[in-house]
Amino acid sequence: RSVRLKITDDGIFHPLTRDLVSVNIRNIPELTSTTEFINIKPGARVLATDSSVKLENKYQPIWIESNYGLGNVISIGFSGFWQWQLSQAYPEPENNFWVRTVERISRYLINEGDIKNVAILPLPSTVLSEKSFTIQVRVLDEVFMPVSNPKITLILRGSGVEQQISLIEKDKPKGIWEAPAKITDPGEYKLELKAEIDNKEIGKDSSEFNVEEYNLEFENKSLNEDLLKSLAYSTNGRYIPNLNKEDISGLLRDYSSVENRPVIKRIWANFPFLILIVLLLGVEWFLRKRFGLS
Repeated sequence: RSVRLKITDDGIFHPLTRDLVSVNIRNIPELTSTTEFINIKPGARVLATDSSVKLENKYQPIWIESNYGLGNVISIGFSGFWQWQLSQAYPEPENNFWVRTVERISRYLINEGDIKNVAILPLPSTVLSEKSFTIQVRVLDEVFMPVSNPKITLILRGSGVEQQISLIEKDKPKGIWEAPAKITDPGEYKLELKAEIDNKEIGKDSSEFNVEEYNLEFENKSLNEDLLKSLAYSTNGRYIPNLNKEDISGLLRDYSSVENRPVIKRIWANFPFLILIVLLLGVEWFLRKRFGLS
């Protein structure tokens, strides 16, 4: 028999099914089969029913969502999605009901407490003053799907500054928005993010970072191999990148083959040096006699 999908009052506001509210259900192809749910547990939310079947003055539930502990359970009791694939109500593949439903359910079920749908992406712990950097935020709905035209408020606070930052959409499928930034005054700063859909807050986040005064020493922190090679050459050494244990043992063998013999030189055997000492002693004796020193 044919199955007609009917969104319930709970389904109208649930993130998994609210998109269907704007679609005329009668224009969508019928589903071909359904599974009857018995003994729905307390606390479970019926998101959609089969409007073609009424039992005890209630439509047959075919889409149910419930929470157990920290997890979510989605039960769907209908099939025949190939007809939805052909539906003109969702002409584009990425807008197809079946594709979007699977995506939404998957993201909804794997969502963990430490994952935020609205978040400031990681910033460097330290930013240099007068140097440009990029601020990126992620804004998705409750089931981590992209949001159309969200209201995003991003405030920068710190060192006597309070400024609202304008963001532009960078990657729509991933919900990434970004803005270039440059801060002149060193100090501690904080970013505060809030996102809304239809005047309803969907999430917020904050992030702190430090701004340090620009130093030329930090301009180029990468390995300068040319400088290291020139230093090694000027000191009769060797530049060896990625030094490992085998290289060290080879170097030790090379240097162990060099024989160091002590050379003994006797000062008294050096005639010019002896003459110099006698001359200095004579000068000292003369000056002491001249000035009456003992």
